[in-house]
Amino acid sequence: MNSPAYSFSTGTDSDTGMFRPAADEIGLSVGGIEALHIEEDTGLTNVTVTGAFSTNIRRENAGGAITIADDDHTVIIISATSVNLPAPTANTGKVYILKNITGGPIGIDSFTNDIGNPSVSLNEGVTQLQSDGTDWQKIN
Repeated sequence: MNSPAYSFSTGTDSDTGMFRPAADEIGLSVGGIEALHIEEDTGLTNVTVTGAFSTNIRRENAGGAITIADDDHTVIIISATSVNLPAPTANTGKVYILKNITGGPIGIDSFTNDIGNPSVSLNEGVTQLQSDGTDWQKIN
């Protein structure tokens, strides 16, 4: 890959920016290497990341009731009695991974468990929740 069509260069950095690899496609390059590729194929948009994909992770050991933040993705719950989730209606598609290592189940705002029933208990182990725009759904 050569210089991108739209670059974000300062000084001698001329190989970082945005380009169009083909019709209905956008690429982002960093250091002359395509780092992100977005393409529309028969009505579906596909995103390909070259390299690692990172999300926010935090350890929560404050105790008491904890609140899952908008910028959380994975939360390791070390010491808590309950978990407050953000409103599912404002977070359609958002995924949270909650790892409960408190030594037992703790309370949590209602979510739909893996068999379709409401649950207000976060068991030990890993629980993945995703908002469908109405409820938090357990997806693992």
